[in-house]
Amino acid sequence: MLALPVLRRRLPAVALAVLLVTVAAACDPEAMPAPAPAPRTVRTDLDTFTVSSQPTATRGNDVVMRVMASGGKTKIGYASFPVAGSAPTVDGTVHLYARQAGFNLQVRNVGSFSDGTTHNDRPALGTQVGTLPATAADTRHAISVRGIRVDGGQAHLAFTTTSPYELELLSSEGAAAAGQATNAPTLVVGPPAAPTPLPTVPEPTPAPPSGWRLTFADEFNGSSVDPVKWNVYDQGKGDTVESPKASTCARDDNVSVAGGKLVMRTRKANGGCTAGQAQSGAGMNTWGRFEQAGGRFVARGRWTHAGNHLWGGFWTHGNGGAGWTKDNPTEIDVWEYIGKSAEPNISRYKPAIHYNYTCEGTCGMQNLQQLDYDVTAWHTYAVEWEPTDPADPTTMQIRFYLDGRQIALFDKHGTWRVTPTGTRVLEIAGGWKNPAGAFPNPFGMDRPHKLILSAWVGAPGVSPATVAAGYNPSGGGANLEIDYVRVYSR
Repeated sequence: MLALPVLRRRLPAVALAVLLVTVAAACDPEAMPAPAPAPRTVRTDLDTFTVSSQPTATRGNDVVMRVMASGGKTKIGYASFPVAGSAPTVDGTVHLYARQAGFNLQVRNVGSFSDGTTHNDRPALGTQVGTLPATAADTRHAISVRGIRVDGGQAHLAFTTTSPYELELLSSEGAAAAGQATNAPTLVVGPPAAPTPLPTVPEPTPAPPSGWRLTFADEFNGSSVDPVKWNVYDQGKGDTVESPKASTCARDDNVSVAGGKLVMRTRKANGGCTAGQAQSGAGMNTWGRFEQAGGRFVARGRWTHAGNHLWGGFWTHGNGGAGWTKDNPTEIDVWEYIGKSAEPNISRYKPAIHYNYTCEGTCGMQNLQQLDYDVTAWHTYAVEWEPTDPADPTTMQIRFYLDGRQIALFDKHGTWRVTPTGTRVLEIAGGWKNPAGAFPNPFGMDRPHKLILSAWVGAPGVSPATVAAGYNPSGGGANLEIDYVRVYSR
């Protein structure tokens, strides 16, 4: 029995009554408030999407839900969750696995749909019940939702975006095919959860050494690629990748900007390459927009995956045309990553330069592979290209830096490795040579270079079939992410 405290003063009648009711409730379990129902997780029993450019197509069995609102094309994803026994509206958390970064996402109520729903007979969009400011690549997101309408024991939701290009959300079919059942869309009915924290872009590196002035910069702080600064490759315009053409096609919908970074994605083409390549990728350059001879070239970036026959990064090119040609080109690979699955060049960052004169004899190349390197971590890559004596072109140097430390030097004498203490070690003797005779500097100040960013799938000397079999990144795609590109001059 519950003992009452001895009251030293007379309580008012109303206060005493309240006290006695409270005590009685404590003694009677049936009078206690019922505990809040535990959150319950339900997996979508139907997901699909519709496409405005294919108004009668059905997408009920696709491995992804595609979401898009760009260039006059609209794609809307749909998911239905069984929530029998619920109130007319429920709150909770929707979990979705996004393949690309930088997309905003809206969750909306809709009417019922089926796996045969098309754009022509799609349900109308209703009230917005949740939102996600920006997706991260290959990440399962938690989106808080409130006021989901329940109709016939089902919660029908639509997913839309105002971001450019196309977002892929892993569907139930896609999760099952990839052996990732836990990444299928789910709805947790109950108090909404906190949103998924997004990975942050690392802090910018310190300013370059004194004496350099900024001549070009893109911090990627907008919502799309700046057309004043960049050309974006697309097969629809006749653009092709520099290499390997047989394994990758160029698509402009693989490029997006959001959250302070550029995202260039690679993915399985699934018939999306007009020339039949198994993978699609992304490319950008500054032809007709910016070029510079000599200077300091810097980019900060990372790949979301390693291996997988990924090939690309940040480089410069000095030929005179917009395409790939062997007509007196020079090239500096500020950051070249080749993710081959076998030697040579297995998953390594390789500073490199390329040069020739006629390519009828020996074409020149110098490179220096870097070991113990994590391509998926953010790094800052830089090249300083200048002569030590402006009056003497034979003193030209190309110095490579990784996270602010010099790691390599290329000059007419050969390829030098630079140790952490700053000591230069000649790795390969013999540098720039001209089969035709006299020495005209291949990296002279009369040879301005354009900038290139590329994210391709393929590898030197590897067949397209081998590349396709070896390209299998988690989540279905691998992205090149760039925080910024900056160029300086003396």
